[in-house]
Amino acid sequence: MTENNINIANVQIVENKEISKLEEVKPLPSYYGDMSQVLTLEEALKQYDQLKLKDTISPRKSIKEYADKLKLSSIAEVSKTLYEISLNNDSDTNNVIGLFALSPNNVSHLPPTEKDGLSGLAVLSNALSNLGFTVVIMTDSINQPVISSILSNNELFKHYVDINQEVGYAPKDLNLEKRKTYVIGVVPDPGIDSEWEEFLDNIQKKFSLLMVLGRPSRELDTGIYRNSRGLRINHYCSNLEGIYIKIMQQENKIPIFAFSDSSENQLGVYQKDDNRSQYNANYIIISHTVDWVCYYLSAGIALRFISNIKKLYADNNNKENSQTVDEINAKMLHDAFQSFFPSEDTFVYLNEKITELEVWDTQYGDNIKKGFTIENDWETRMKIRRIVSQFGVSIEFEHV
Repeated sequence: MTENNINIANVQIVENKEISKLEEVKPLPSYYGDMSQVLTLEEALKQYDQLKLKDTISPRKSIKEYADKLKLSSIAEVSKTLYEISLNNDSDTNNVIGLFALSPNNVSHLPPTEKDGLSGLAVLSNALSNLGFTVVIMTDSINQPVISSILSNNELFKHYVDINQEVGYAPKDLNLEKRKTYVIGVVPDPGIDSEWEEFLDNIQKKFSLLMVLGRPSRELDTGIYRNSRGLRINHYCSNLEGIYIKIMQQENKIPIFAFSDSSENQLGVYQKDDNRSQYNANYIIISHTVDWVCYYLSAGIALRFISNIKKLYADNNNKENSQTVDEINAKMLHDAFQSFFPSEDTFVYLNEKITELEVWDTQYGDNIKKGFTIENDWETRMKIRRIVSQFGVSIEFEHV
């Protein structure tokens, strides 16, 4: 199946919604850029790649240097790879993504869950499920209740399934349904018994892709997991790295993606020239925060999906009903984008939920200051929406 053939299952995400006429694309203020500019798919994706490297609160801070240390992938490349794989998601195929997520970095606080990446994980996992993938989020057992609580809003995250895992125990009778999202909390090594070994062995065999989202890597000489402040976190940190290495060493390797904020000693993004660099992921995306990587990639997937819808309607359009088709198409493209990159109301919910769960930043407490504030995060999302507008999709800005 070629990229020009649209996945009908995905079309239903937007076609089943009530059709209503939208106003023309709403322009943003001029300081967001030239809103009269019209972008092609390739140009829009290229802008996302440029933003993910340079968009930062501090002009002195730059992560472009990592492009020399690591073989970085583009949003265009990764979104295309994921989109093409999704086209094979027919009734007989269940493409399962194993998503190793976040870390218990904040050992001085409960919960110790790393704040950077929570919003991005929610958005990206939802986008991947909308694309037709089954998503299995694996994290530390102490992080599992936090992530599950965030995704439990079925109105916003309709693909999430609560498996009611008992903390510390391996899930039992887990049957993965297509297009669903699951969260599994894995205990640290001392708690791994025969039931856990059997479960972990079986679950990793179901993965057709692997993603790593801001996971720590052990020190090569000591085997110790440390957070960004150098504090030991082994008592909270599950050894997902062991599963990662096992998958990397398989004869028939699956595609592996790693998303990072450029911190050192992150799984799949080894910057030092030692034995671990051979285990770097096939596709690596870096931005100033893990959240932003997820935002840009989710928006990139949305653009590819929208491009396919445009081609579908262009091929089936005729002059007699062109006005009706344009009205339907405007609504469909708007809804399609929000299926992958949600409205600002969702981000308000995410920020409020993270505050409610008392998730603190590793270094700065209850304020988000790891290279950005809530306002900087909002600004990044607005730039993402600007590019979508320039791609010809109606965007509602009244809630931003």
